[in-house]
Amino acid sequence: MMSQLTLTFICFLLSTFSSLIAAVDLDSIITTPIYIKSLTTDNVEKFGDLHYDKTSDSGIFNPELDVISIANEKQTFSLEGFDDDKVCIGLKDEVEELNCFSFKKISNPVKGKFIIHTNTKNIPYFFDFIVETENLQSSQKAQRVTSSKGRGKSAQKEDDSLIPVVVEKVSLGVRPTLKSPEIKEKKTKEQVAKEKIEGDKTFFQKYWMYLLPIAIMVMFGGGGDSNAAAPAPK
Repeated sequence: MMSQLTLTFICFLLSTFSSLIAAVDLDSIITTPIYIKSLTTDNVEKFGDLHYDKTSDSGIFNPELDVISIANEKQTFSLEGFDDDKVCIGLKDEVEELNCFSFKKISNPVKGKFIIHTNTKNIPYFFDFIVETENLQSSQKAQRVTSSKGRGKSAQKEDDSLIPVVVEKVSLGVRPTLKSPEIKEKKTKEQVAKEKIEGDKTFFQKYWMYLLPIAIMVMFGGGGDSNAAAPAPK
């Protein structure tokens, strides 16, 4: 009986611990829905969900399969309804207005990647979608030739994700040493007027209270009695 209760209690603790771990993992993942809009037809579709894990500093993009058709062994894809079109890719705000972050010219098939920019607090604040259009056909041909040689050491490593996600952090340079601005006390009109009057005074007007005692001492204490008789010569 005791062993059964102990086993039940251990199972309860394990389930509680697992749920706590799952909750922590979910809190560390930021999910952002990405939208794509045609600049010629104003057609807006959901591009997919961009997931970013703050703990592992990695990102995953889950595409909307109604919009994206996969081709060439997950190396390229095609955007349905956006072929040979200028598009913008961004986020929707609270009023469902699309805020464009990245403007691109789409020509199917497409090969691209997302770049997530994170700040010093490891939180995404911007993303960009990079499209690789140059030499796309030649790279596809090289991949087919390499893969036809077999899956040995010469075969290229394929990415499991359809659209790779690259995380870039803000690089902090050397902070310059700046002098703190001098804070001047704001003076009232009375103080300004008083300082102006003090500046217009002469030397005697400013320091008469110090000069007056000296003048009195000279007047009453100096020189002696002028009418006193001179001493008789010996």
